[in-house]
Amino acid sequence: IAAFCLLSVVMTAGSLVAWSHYLVLMMLPAAVLVQTGMRSQNTWQRWLSIAVAIACLMPELDWGLLPASQDFWRYAIHYYPLYAMLTAGILFAGMSAELKEDSSAGTC
Repeated sequence: IAAFCLLSVVMTAGSLVAWSHYLVLMMLPAAVLVQTGMRSQNTWQRWLSIAVAIACLMPELDWGLLPASQDFWRYAIHYYPLYAMLTAGILFAGMSAELKEDSSAGTC
């Protein structure tokens, strides 16, 4: 399932035009992030996975946050769903690699 979630994240983040309603595709990856985060023994990994899952599902949090005079910060904050999806992709790639290592260690 980690590979499917990684594919969903890459397809959504890599599309040329991504409207906020495309983030519905991030529901399954967000649920998997929360589930694996809750299983983790590390507190930081638990909070990171929950924060990334929430950020992936909330596309309009930056609306009206900064005045128009601060263009750089408005653009930087505007792309936070992309940053969250890239972080989720890194987490899913790590999960996929761990699962691959576990499955190869069991075979002789």
